[in-house]
Amino acid sequence: MRRHCYSLLLNLCFAFIIFLQSCSKDDDNTPSITSIFPTSGWQGDTVTVYGKNLTGDVSLLDVKVNGKQLTIIQSSPDSIKVKVPGKLGSGPLQVSFGGATYIGPEFTYNYRATVTTIAGTGAAGLNDGNGSSAEFWAPWGMAMDAFGNIYVADVYNIRIRKISVPGYTVSTIPITASPFYTPYNLAVDKENNIYVTDFHHHILKIAANGTQSVIYNDANLVGAGIAVDANNNLFVANNIKHQILKMTTEGANAGTFASPIITPRNIFFGKDGTMYVSSVEINKVSSTGSISLAATDPGFRGWETAIDTDGNFYSADYFSNRIRKINKKGVVTTIAGNGNAADVDGVGMAASFNGPRGIIIDDEGNLYVTTYIDANSSGNKVRKITFD
Repeated sequence: MRRHCYSLLLNLCFAFIIFLQSCSKDDDNTPSITSIFPTSGWQGDTVTVYGKNLTGDVSLLDVKVNGKQLTIIQSSPDSIKVKVPGKLGSGPLQVSFGGATYIGPEFTYNYRATVTTIAGTGAAGLNDGNGSSAEFWAPWGMAMDAFGNIYVADVYNIRIRKISVPGYTVSTIPITASPFYTPYNLAVDKENNIYVTDFHHHILKIAANGTQSVIYNDANLVGAGIAVDANNNLFVANNIKHQILKMTTEGANAGTFASPIITPRNIFFGKDGTMYVSSVEINKVSSTGSISLAATDPGFRGWETAIDTDGNFYSADYFSNRIRKINKKGVVTTIAGNGNAADVDGVGMAASFNGPRGIIIDDEGNLYVTTYIDANSSGNKVRKITFD
């Protein structure tokens, strides 16, 4: 009898513990996000966030992706409807209220890449004027000053062309310093001095006041990319020596900074000041000159690359007539260009490029691309790619 009572008491204790656990689960008011639908979308799309113990008070809510706010349409304790803004980017969705933030699944933002022509008729020539009437002859490298004006290395015209904003009016900066032969790539420093590589051994400086001088001359230099860092150090990609040179902005104290980088092309910096070099892959170069792989695209065949503020790379793929993107996770996509060798404006794959060469990006994330094909002297345009 005593054993039976003990067994009964033990069973009652177990039952009570299970009951308490069940009550505890039922009374758990901790908010959570269980899913979102759809998991990808475009600007203007509506996304529903599903969860538990959320709030129906819209004024208390904050919904973000990549630190950017989404517009809240309505909310309840088990779901929140939000509207996707432009240029959101991809990342985990975050819901904040009551002094806490709750992390949800990844949302993938689908960009629309719209391609327009801002300068160049397509004919090889040297006409200045508004963008639609201006002419280039093999435009390649570009750089942008603090005012948003674009400078273009006009290779076969052996001139620097300036595209002024607003209006995209094209004017010419003659090259008067000697010796200098074939402008290839450019950089602009904080004082608006322009630095230009020559595919034949020279570096040209065009001061903000217009004076010109050849600041560096080396028979072993085939200058491709050029860049100026925040400390006014000048870096030059030597294409045949597979190295990056470092010197002052007057061309002094030149020496090898990083090597080897196979056929280095343009040099560019991320928002944190990190140096990158485009070649057969994208190389990261530390402040001490050590080289590591930043990203790779097995289908990329050249030439130049740019980086946005979120760390995504964009490449001007000359041989496939496409603009390609490598996102922060290393995923490669084509964002614009159907492969046809023609400069046709349009959205995404409806657009095409006639030999994309140089590429730069502005502070708002807009891309600029030069086009030219040697075989038939076609292209000769500057294109702009905007995202929404």
